[in-house]
Amino acid sequence: MKSVSKKEKNLKILYPIEALGVEKALAGEIRVETLSDRLKPKVDFPHRHDFYQLTFVTKGKGWHEIDFTKHKINGRQIFFMKPGQVHAWVFEKGAQGYVIEFTRESLPSVSAKSLFLLKQIPLIQDALVFKKESFWKDFETTCELMIAEFANKSEHFEVSLEGLLQSLLVPLLRASENVAQHNTSTLIEKFRHLVDEYYQTEHEVGFYAKKMNMTPKALTMQVSRSLKKSPRAVIQERFMLEAKRLLSYSDMSVAEVGYELGFDDANYFTRFFTKAAKISPSNFRDKVKALT
Repeated sequence: MKSVSKKEKNLKILYPIEALGVEKALAGEIRVETLSDRLKPKVDFPHRHDFYQLTFVTKGKGWHEIDFTKHKINGRQIFFMKPGQVHAWVFEKGAQGYVIEFTRESLPSVSAKSLFLLKQIPLIQDALVFKKESFWKDFETTCELMIAEFANKSEHFEVSLEGLLQSLLVPLLRASENVAQHNTSTLIEKFRHLVDEYYQTEHEVGFYAKKMNMTPKALTMQVSRSLKKSPRAVIQERFMLEAKRLLSYSDMSVAEVGYELGFDDANYFTRFFTKAAKISPSNFRDKVKALT
Protein backbone atom coordinates (compact mmCIF):
# COMPACT_ATOMS: atom_id res chain seq x y z
CA MET A 1 0.00 0.00 0.00
CA LYS A 2 1.43 3.40 -0.95
CA SER A 3 2.00 6.06 1.67
CA VAL A 4 -1.08 8.25 2.14
CA SER A 5 -0.55 11.98 1.84
CA LYS A 6 -1.98 14.42 4.38
CA LYS A 7 -4.28 15.79 1.68
CA GLU A 8 -5.93 12.40 1.45
CA LYS A 9 -6.48 11.90 5.16
CA ASN A 10 -10.04 10.95 5.98
CA LEU A 11 -11.27 9.66 9.32
CA LYS A 12 -14.09 7.82 7.59
CA ILE A 13 -11.42 5.33 6.49
CA LEU A 14 -11.03 2.33 8.76
CA TYR A 15 -7.76 0.82 7.56
CA PRO A 16 -8.17 -2.96 7.36
CA ILE A 17 -5.57 -5.39 8.62
CA GLU A 18 -4.70 -6.18 4.97
CA ALA A 19 -3.56 -2.59 4.36
CA LEU A 20 -0.90 -2.33 7.05
CA GLY A 21 2.01 -4.32 8.40
CA VAL A 22 5.12 -5.68 6.69
CA GLU A 23 3.66 -9.09 5.87
CA LYS A 24 0.11 -9.31 4.58
CA ALA A 25 -2.60 -10.68 6.85
CA LEU A 26 -6.31 -11.11 6.22
CA ALA A 27 -9.30 -10.58 8.50
CA GLY A 28 -9.52 -13.53 10.86
CA GLU A 29 -5.76 -14.06 10.91
CA ILE A 30 -3.19 -13.00 13.51
CA ARG A 31 -0.13 -10.99 12.42
CA VAL A 32 2.97 -10.90 14.65
CA GLU A 33 5.90 -8.63 13.80
CA THR A 34 8.78 -6.91 15.57
CA LEU A 35 8.39 -3.25 16.46
CA SER A 36 11.74 -2.50 14.83
CA ASP A 37 10.13 -3.40 11.47
CA ARG A 38 7.21 -1.06 12.13
CA LEU A 39 8.91 2.11 13.37
CA LYS A 40 7.99 3.99 10.21
CA PRO A 41 4.21 3.63 9.80
CA LYS A 42 2.65 3.29 6.35
CA VAL A 43 0.03 5.86 7.41
CA ASP A 44 2.11 8.65 8.93
CA PHE A 45 -0.71 10.75 10.42
CA PRO A 46 -3.52 10.05 12.94
CA HIS A 47 -5.78 7.33 11.56
CA ARG A 48 -8.12 4.45 12.49
CA HIS A 49 -8.00 0.66 12.15
CA ASP A 50 -10.82 -1.84 11.88
CA PHE A 51 -8.74 -4.34 13.88
CA TYR A 52 -7.08 -4.73 17.30
CA GLN A 53 -3.42 -3.81 17.70
CA LEU A 54 -1.44 -4.98 20.73
CA THR A 55 1.99 -3.36 21.03
CA PHE A 56 4.66 -4.39 23.54
CA VAL A 57 7.48 -1.85 23.77
CA THR A 58 10.47 -3.50 25.43
CA LYS A 59 13.06 -0.79 24.75
CA GLY A 60 13.15 2.72 23.33
CA LYS A 61 11.72 6.21 23.55
CA GLY A 62 8.95 8.10 21.78
CA TRP A 63 5.24 8.72 22.13
CA HIS A 64 1.94 7.07 21.23
CA GLU A 65 -1.24 9.16 21.02
CA ILE A 66 -4.61 7.39 21.34
CA ASP A 67 -7.83 9.42 21.24
CA PHE A 68 -6.30 12.69 22.48
CA THR A 69 -4.09 11.12 25.15
CA LYS A 70 -0.37 11.29 24.32
CA HIS A 71 1.55 8.58 26.17
CA LYS A 72 5.25 9.25 26.63
CA ILE A 73 7.36 6.13 26.03
CA ASN A 74 10.58 5.54 27.91
CA GLY A 75 11.25 1.83 28.11
CA ARG A 76 8.69 -0.87 28.76
CA GLN A 77 5.10 -0.05 27.87
CA ILE A 78 2.05 -1.90 26.55
CA PHE A 79 -0.61 -0.42 24.26
CA PHE A 80 -3.91 -1.97 23.24
CA MET A 81 -5.66 -0.27 20.33
CA LYS A 82 -9.32 -1.06 19.66
CA PRO A 83 -11.11 -0.81 16.29
CA GLY A 84 -12.22 2.75 15.55
CA GLN A 85 -9.80 4.53 17.88
CA VAL A 86 -7.63 7.28 16.38
CA HIS A 87 -3.90 6.88 16.95
CA ALA A 88 -0.43 7.88 15.81
CA TRP A 89 3.03 7.08 17.12
CA VAL A 90 6.64 8.23 16.84
CA PHE A 91 9.52 6.07 18.05
CA GLU A 92 13.18 6.97 18.20
CA LYS A 93 15.57 4.79 16.22
CA GLY A 94 16.47 1.61 18.05
CA ALA A 95 13.10 1.02 19.72
CA GLN A 96 12.29 -2.66 20.16
CA GLY A 97 9.24 -4.75 20.93
CA TYR A 98 6.39 -6.61 19.28
CA VAL A 99 3.26 -5.68 17.30
CA ILE A 100 0.40 -8.19 17.33
CA GLU A 101 -2.64 -7.47 15.18
CA PHE A 102 -5.90 -9.36 14.93
CA THR A 103 -9.62 -9.01 14.26
CA ARG A 104 -12.59 -10.21 16.27
CA GLU A 105 -12.75 -13.25 14.00
CA SER A 106 -9.18 -14.18 14.91
CA LEU A 107 -10.19 -15.60 18.29
CA PRO A 108 -12.29 -18.75 18.65
CA SER A 109 -15.81 -18.30 20.01
CA VAL A 110 -16.72 -21.98 20.21
CA SER A 111 -16.96 -22.02 24.01
CA ALA A 112 -18.74 -19.80 26.51
CA LYS A 113 -15.41 -18.89 28.11
CA SER A 114 -13.86 -17.82 24.80
CA LEU A 115 -16.97 -15.79 23.96
CA PHE A 116 -16.73 -14.07 27.35
CA LEU A 117 -13.12 -13.08 26.60
CA LEU A 118 -14.18 -11.63 23.24
CA LYS A 119 -16.78 -9.46 24.98
CA GLN A 120 -14.36 -8.37 27.70
CA ILE A 121 -11.27 -7.35 25.73
CA PRO A 122 -12.61 -3.86 24.80
CA LEU A 123 -12.27 -3.11 28.52
CA ILE A 124 -8.48 -3.50 28.41
CA GLN A 125 -6.89 -0.11 29.01
CA ASP A 126 -5.26 1.72 26.10
CA ALA A 127 -1.91 1.87 27.93
CA LEU A 128 -0.55 -0.36 30.70
CA VAL A 129 2.70 -0.63 32.62
CA PHE A 130 3.88 -3.76 34.43
CA LYS A 131 6.75 -3.25 36.88
CA LYS A 132 7.33 -6.86 37.88
CA GLU A 133 10.15 -8.48 35.96
CA SER A 134 8.29 -11.81 35.98
CA PHE A 135 5.42 -10.33 33.98
CA TRP A 136 7.75 -9.05 31.27
CA LYS A 137 9.64 -12.31 31.13
CA ASP A 138 6.37 -14.18 30.53
CA PHE A 139 5.16 -11.63 27.96
CA GLU A 140 8.42 -11.66 26.02
CA THR A 141 8.58 -15.45 26.03
CA THR A 142 5.04 -15.65 24.63
CA CYS A 143 5.73 -12.95 22.02
CA GLU A 144 8.87 -14.76 20.85
CA LEU A 145 6.89 -17.98 20.48
CA MET A 146 4.31 -16.07 18.41
CA ILE A 147 7.04 -14.51 16.25
CA ALA A 148 8.41 -17.99 15.51
CA GLU A 149 4.99 -19.48 14.77
CA PHE A 150 4.06 -16.63 12.43
CA ALA A 151 7.41 -16.76 10.62
CA ASN A 152 7.58 -20.55 10.20
CA LYS A 153 3.90 -21.16 9.48
CA SER A 154 4.18 -24.82 10.37
CA GLU A 155 1.13 -27.04 10.30
CA HIS A 156 -1.66 -25.77 12.60
CA PHE A 157 0.28 -22.59 13.44
CA GLU A 158 -2.97 -20.61 13.42
CA VAL A 159 -4.32 -22.67 16.32
CA SER A 160 -1.10 -22.14 18.25
CA LEU A 161 -1.27 -18.37 17.66
CA GLU A 162 -4.86 -18.25 18.91
CA GLY A 163 -3.91 -19.92 22.18
CA LEU A 164 -0.82 -17.77 22.69
CA LEU A 165 -2.78 -14.58 21.99
CA GLN A 166 -5.39 -15.50 24.57
CA SER A 167 -2.62 -16.13 27.11
CA LEU A 168 -1.48 -12.51 26.54
CA LEU A 169 -4.94 -10.95 26.70
CA VAL A 170 -6.04 -12.53 29.97
CA PRO A 171 -3.38 -10.89 32.21
CA LEU A 172 -3.95 -7.56 30.45
CA LEU A 173 -7.65 -7.84 31.16
CA ARG A 174 -6.99 -8.68 34.80
CA ALA A 175 -4.65 -5.71 35.13
CA SER A 176 -7.08 -3.16 33.70
CA GLU A 177 -8.50 -1.23 36.60
CA ASN A 178 -11.70 -0.36 34.79
CA VAL A 179 -12.82 -4.00 34.50
CA ALA A 180 -14.11 -4.06 38.04
CA GLN A 181 -15.96 -0.80 37.46
CA HIS A 182 -18.02 -2.08 34.55
CA ASN A 183 -21.11 -4.23 34.65
CA THR A 184 -20.91 -6.31 31.48
CA SER A 185 -24.45 -7.59 31.69
CA THR A 186 -26.31 -8.30 28.49
CA LEU A 187 -28.39 -5.14 28.94
CA ILE A 188 -25.37 -2.83 29.25
CA GLU A 189 -23.62 -4.55 26.34
CA LYS A 190 -26.72 -4.09 24.17
CA PHE A 191 -27.05 -0.42 25.14
CA ARG A 192 -23.40 0.33 24.33
CA HIS A 193 -23.70 -1.51 21.03
CA LEU A 194 -26.78 0.54 20.09
CA VAL A 195 -25.01 3.78 21.01
CA ASP A 196 -22.05 2.86 18.79
CA GLU A 197 -24.47 2.10 15.95
CA TYR A 198 -26.77 5.11 16.18
CA TYR A 199 -24.94 7.92 18.02
CA GLN A 200 -24.50 9.88 14.79
CA THR A 201 -28.22 10.33 14.29
CA GLU A 202 -29.95 9.52 17.60
CA HIS A 203 -29.17 11.59 20.69
CA GLU A 204 -32.24 10.93 22.85
CA VAL A 205 -32.58 8.27 25.58
CA GLY A 206 -36.10 7.48 24.43
CA PHE A 207 -34.88 6.08 21.11
CA TYR A 208 -32.55 3.60 22.80
CA ALA A 209 -35.12 2.66 25.41
CA LYS A 210 -37.62 1.84 22.66
CA LYS A 211 -35.03 -0.27 20.83
CA MET A 212 -34.52 -2.23 24.05
CA ASN A 213 -38.25 -2.55 24.81
CA MET A 214 -37.86 -0.51 27.99
CA THR A 215 -39.12 2.78 29.33
CA PRO A 216 -36.62 5.65 29.43
CA LYS A 217 -36.90 5.65 33.22
CA ALA A 218 -36.06 1.94 33.50
CA LEU A 219 -33.09 2.28 31.12
CA THR A 220 -31.81 5.29 33.06
CA MET A 221 -32.03 3.37 36.32
CA GLN A 222 -30.17 0.30 34.96
CA VAL A 223 -27.41 2.23 33.19
CA SER A 224 -26.88 4.67 36.07
CA ARG A 225 -26.61 1.81 38.56
CA SER A 226 -24.09 -0.15 36.44
CA LEU A 227 -21.96 2.61 34.90
CA LYS A 228 -22.37 5.36 37.51
CA LYS A 229 -23.49 7.71 34.77
CA SER A 230 -26.76 8.37 32.96
CA PRO A 231 -27.53 6.95 29.50
CA ARG A 232 -27.68 10.53 28.23
CA ALA A 233 -24.10 11.02 29.42
CA VAL A 234 -22.98 7.82 27.66
CA ILE A 235 -24.60 8.97 24.40
CA GLN A 236 -23.09 12.44 24.69
CA GLU A 237 -19.60 11.11 25.51
CA ARG A 238 -19.65 8.88 22.43
CA PHE A 239 -20.90 11.72 20.24
CA MET A 240 -18.36 14.20 21.62
CA LEU A 241 -15.47 11.75 21.15
CA GLU A 242 -16.34 11.41 17.46
CA ALA A 243 -16.82 15.17 17.06
CA LYS A 244 -13.39 15.82 18.60
CA ARG A 245 -11.81 13.17 16.38
CA LEU A 246 -13.23 14.75 13.22
CA LEU A 247 -12.34 18.29 14.27
CA SER A 248 -8.79 17.28 15.19
CA TYR A 249 -7.80 14.79 12.53
CA SER A 250 -9.87 15.51 9.43
CA ASP A 251 -10.03 18.39 6.96
CA MET A 252 -13.83 18.69 7.27
CA SER A 253 -15.26 22.11 8.09
CA VAL A 254 -17.15 22.62 11.35
CA ALA A 255 -20.41 22.56 9.40
CA GLU A 256 -19.42 19.31 7.65
CA VAL A 257 -18.58 17.72 10.99
CA GLY A 258 -22.01 18.72 12.24
CA TYR A 259 -23.74 17.23 9.18
CA GLU A 260 -21.70 14.05 9.54
CA LEU A 261 -22.98 13.69 13.10
CA GLY A 262 -26.63 14.23 12.27
CA PHE A 263 -27.05 17.99 12.72
CA ASP A 264 -28.86 19.70 9.84
CA ASP A 265 -28.16 23.10 11.40
CA ALA A 266 -24.45 23.92 11.78
CA ASN A 267 -25.23 26.60 14.38
CA TYR A 268 -27.09 24.08 16.52
CA PHE A 269 -24.12 21.73 16.35
CA THR A 270 -21.82 24.56 17.43
CA ARG A 271 -24.08 25.40 20.39
CA PHE A 272 -24.34 21.71 21.38
CA PHE A 273 -20.58 21.15 21.20
CA THR A 274 -19.77 24.39 23.02
CA LYS A 275 -22.14 23.59 25.87
CA ALA A 276 -20.68 20.09 26.32
CA ALA A 277 -16.98 20.94 25.83
CA LYS A 278 -16.97 24.48 27.29
CA ILE A 279 -15.21 25.59 24.09
CA SER A 280 -16.44 26.20 20.55
CA PRO A 281 -15.64 23.69 17.77
CA SER A 282 -13.43 26.22 15.98
CA ASN A 283 -11.51 27.12 19.12
CA PHE A 284 -11.13 23.43 20.01
CA ARG A 285 -9.64 22.74 16.57
CA ASP A 286 -7.27 25.70 16.86
CA LYS A 287 -6.19 24.53 20.32
CA VAL A 288 -5.40 21.03 19.05
CA LYS A 289 -3.46 22.39 16.06
CA ALA A 290 -1.43 24.62 18.36
CA LEU A 291 -0.32 21.56 20.31
CA THR A 292 0.82 19.58 17.24
